[in-house]
Amino acid sequence: MPLRVRLIGFTYRWGTPPRTVAPTDRDFRLLLSWLARAYPVAEVQSGQGVVAATAAPPFGSPGST
Repeated sequence: MPLRVRLIGFTYRWGTPPRTVAPTDRDFRLLLSWLARAYPVAEVQSGQGVVAATAAPPFGSPGST
């Protein structure tokens, strides 16, 4: 039975001056490689996408300091 995962990357603005940061294809491939080695399955199947984050870093929970 294959391991099926949905990978969702988030873009966000960071730095001075602000620039948009997004996960690369290499980031997704490295994660899939790790999953294939970490779990004893014959195959890792994935879907992936990238969405824009609307929250500003740091990404703490509401009410955290």
